[in-house]
Amino acid sequence: GIFGVSATVINEVLYIGVPTQILKTSDGPVLTGNVVGIDQKDMILTDPLYANFASGVEKIDGDSLLAGETIGKGVFYEEGFQMIVSSVKAESFHGKVFICGECFKDSRARSLLGEKQNIEVVGKHIGERFGKSTVACDLTGDGFDDLLVGAPLGSISEHEFDTGKVFIYLLNKKKNQLEKGSPWTMEYGPKINGGRFGESLVCMG
Repeated sequence: GIFGVSATVINEVLYIGVPTQILKTSDGPVLTGNVVGIDQKDMILTDPLYANFASGVEKIDGDSLLAGETIGKGVFYEEGFQMIVSSVKAESFHGKVFICGECFKDSRARSLLGEKQNIEVVGKHIGERFGKSTVACDLTGDGFDDLLVGAPLGSISEHEFDTGKVFIYLLNKKKNQLEKGSPWTMEYGPKINGGRFGESLVCMG
């Protein structure tokens, strides 16, 4: 496996992404990803997650969800920090980003939370590496975070390659939805091919 590709701290627990791990199952080896939580005593708190956090599905087959490519946190609701977890291979390689309030509860407990704390967004094009980077940042000044997602291999037209995109999702609190705006890209020119805009993201505010 690849341990420690991403990490964040929420409520004094260190969460670590392991986006590539081979698990032994009764049907043979399965390539997947997971997220683990470690407390101050260096004890692993949770079973690994192979989760579609929004729907509460605990495990999936095959390698379609290598969760843990990025892990972050943001304040999307008054309850406090929510976890951000991405997988660049979810949804048949379109990529997906999850926001979940209680990622480490079992599926029944997560389902009881309702949809309020669980949101997901999906990439549109195969191979853009949607979710290679994520960051939460308050872009609208309402005191709650919005979501930015990098897709560094995305392109605007067939005349470009790997120029990169950054997708912006603004939180609509009334609808409990992240609404996608126009992606940020670099202005077209012969020197921007291979620029991989969106490879990494950070919020300065």
